Amino acid sequence: MTDLSATSVALAMKTLGHAAREASRPMAAAATRQKNQALMLLAEAIDRQRGSLLSANQQDLSSGSSSRAMMLPSLIASPLTDETVVMVQGIQQIIQLEDPIGEITHLRPQPSGI
Repeated sequence: MTDLSATSVALAMKTLGHAAREASRPMAAAATRQKNQALMLLAEAIDRQRGSLLSANQQDLSSGSSSRAMMLPSLIASPLTDETVVMVQGIQQIIQLEDPIGEITHLRPQPSGI
């Protein structure tokens, strides 16, 4: 990975945020089955690309002292290993949860009567 400036990181995060917002609209309208299928495909992609993810992570960790200074010490000391397994397991656990979109919870009258 190349050394990224703060400006390019901010731009990348802004672009990613906009893309996530755009994706959230159809995901909110999608049926639970469709959302779960998308999550399963994500879990399968992470599992299938585990070697590439680990390789890219190792490359990031080895990319030089200037970028290491910005990283948390715990990230430098423990490179991505079993985290991909935990990601896949977490996604699988989310699939098992009830879909909260459109549900009203904790509805109770307020002191004002509303």
